[in-house]
Amino acid sequence: MIFSTAILERPGRESGLSTLRFTAFFHLSYLYNYNFNSRTGMMVGLSLKNIGFIDKYDALDSTVKRRLYTLNVPLGFKFGNMGANKFVFIGAEASLALNYKEKGFVKRNDKVKFNEWFSERTPMIMPNFFVGFQNNLGYLKLSYYPTNFMNPDFTDEQGNKPYAGFNVNIIALTMGINIPTKPLFD
Repeated sequence: MIFSTAILERPGRESGLSTLRFTAFFHLSYLYNYNFNSRTGMMVGLSLKNIGFIDKYDALDSTVKRRLYTLNVPLGFKFGNMGANKFVFIGAEASLALNYKEKGFVKRNDKVKFNEWFSERTPMIMPNFFVGFQNNLGYLKLSYYPTNFMNPDFTDEQGNKPYAGFNVNIIALTMGINIPTKPLFD
């Protein structure tokens, strides 16, 4: 599950947090853990995530939801009790933008939506930094995306720049469970 918001600034709106977004589908990850000793270790993996934000236009009574499926490669270090699987972790992740979807609607009217594979509406690579905690039940992770989620230089087919003046930094809180697997190496 991912709860996300954004530090959002755009024409007609001062910088502030966007509406909270919740998504439970579809997130998948695999992490390989290597312990240096009983108190420290590292992790590297591969994941698929659905990240995004909700933008409300109060004057028009409308909402635009923007989301992106990303393929991610995290690298982190962990500190704690490795034997008991209780530790804190910190790291960074490179995210490859796969599928962008935008859905807009005015209250009580039909939705207008589209999606694009490898869209130029967002950067192709989006790094993020994370910190979190894990125990036997699962994990809690806070991520911050320092780069702009939108591409302000994107030009649509009519010659418009719909994201000019946008500056969007995603903040995500992820909660998940761990499904143990057998070690790859002994």
